[in-house]
Amino acid sequence: MTKFKIIFTATILIFVTLFLSMDKKPVEKVVATTPITPTMTVAVEGSSVKSSAGKKNDTSINTKIESQTRSVKFGAVVSEFSDNVGDVFPLQEKLDTKISTVSIFKHFGLPSNKYLPPNLQTLKESNINLQIAWEPWNPEEGLTQSVDYLTQIPLGTHDTYITEFANSIKNYGGNVTLRFGHEMNGNWYPWSRPGEYVNAYRYIVDKFRSLGVSNVKFMWSVNAQNVPSSPISTLESFYPGAEYVDIIGIDGFNFGGQNWQSFSQIFTSSYNFLQKYNKPIYISETASAENGGDKSQWVKSMFAKELANFPKIEEIVWFNIQKERDWRVDSSPQVLEAFNQAL
Repeated sequence: MTKFKIIFTATILIFVTLFLSMDKKPVEKVVATTPITPTMTVAVEGSSVKSSAGKKNDTSINTKIESQTRSVKFGAVVSEFSDNVGDVFPLQEKLDTKISTVSIFKHFGLPSNKYLPPNLQTLKESNINLQIAWEPWNPEEGLTQSVDYLTQIPLGTHDTYITEFANSIKNYGGNVTLRFGHEMNGNWYPWSRPGEYVNAYRYIVDKFRSLGVSNVKFMWSVNAQNVPSSPISTLESFYPGAEYVDIIGIDGFNFGGQNWQSFSQIFTSSYNFLQKYNKPIYISETASAENGGDKSQWVKSMFAKELANFPKIEEIVWFNIQKERDWRVDSSPQVLEAFNQAL
């Protein structure tokens, strides 16, 4: 028995020794890596603009995300003192794109242009928004007006006309954006008087609501720069209040010549200030001249580069009229080609 115990004990020791001497794989460590901020692609109306946000800390991880896109609608002013809203359809064919909004002008004091045109049904059927600049003056009289509409509107003096106009919009039934007294911070209209402007604007909105006009949105539409020049913050004095504003519009033009300005140079200051109101922002009128620079490049830059820096802009309405300048989308073959590429 003693010999057997010795052999058994020796055998156990051999097995223990062999087990302890076996190679073992080291335990792998799971190391947490710092996430990175990837490059984001912003696509605007078919054009891509890439802006690299860079990496946070050093890492070799490659991160891939889908492109993020936003759509900016494109509208047009197709007539100013006439009612040729049907001109939008050949413009759509020329640009090979859907026009979202047709913008027209109406005047309190001009008998030939006071009321809505009769040919709006085609816009409604085509789901095209109607934007109306409703101007409280007679443009044929200039700055010296025989009637002070701004003062008289809150007094009820023009209630008959306002009611007729409101009911015509209601009966039309299509989507309407109404911008009463636009560009009030310029010196070319007689309604650049803050307190009286706010009172008249509010009166108009209250009147429409009392009449049950539910197919209209109210746009507070400013000029991109104050004229005469002053801090953009002075726009505050013209603001009617959040409950009276559905959309904020900004008008701005590149007049060219010695004062050639890019889209960003025109709109950055007012855009930055107006974001404080937390409302949708539209470019309610814009265009570029030909003289003084390259209009086709201006258009390309606006769509392909600059709009990415204005993420709250939801629509651009192009002033497609030959007036102070040839603002039209086809002022040259090169300009039309730039639009066709961008849209």
